[in-house]
Amino acid sequence: MKTAFVLLALSAITLFSCQTSQKTVETTITQISRGTSFGHCIGYCTHETTATAQTLVHRSASRDEKANPEKLVKENLSAGEWKKLVNAVSIAEFEKLPETIGCPDCADGGAEWIEIQQGSKVQRVTFEFGRSPEALTKIVDLLKAKQKK
Repeated sequence: MKTAFVLLALSAITLFSCQTSQKTVETTITQISRGTSFGHCIGYCTHETTATAQTLVHRSASRDEKANPEKLVKENLSAGEWKKLVNAVSIAEFEKLPETIGCPDCADGGAEWIEIQQGSKVQRVTFEFGRSPEALTKIVDLLKAKQKK
């Protein structure tokens, strides 16, 4: 009887610890960003969208700040929207990606990137504009849609 109880207790601990570790990974994402840039460009050449659990910030910048001052738009982000963003990316798949994919901004094709912050850990993956790796397609599409607002 004692053996059965011990096995049952160990099974329950193992089951709950696996569920907790998955939730911990999801809840440790503190910021998700997407950006684009073009090396040979006139006007607003750099665009960035940064999401946290409460806010979404859009930033557009130019090399000529006098003619094109920085644009900054901040809006509230609902808990449901944040959860949708967090669930759109697999941390395990993201961490497998190299830092640079392809030849971003070669021949002025543009560069695009996704950056994920988990506490103090920050990882960025940069790729050719419009050619997101399959593991990032969902998060790229969601952040693009948010940027258009």
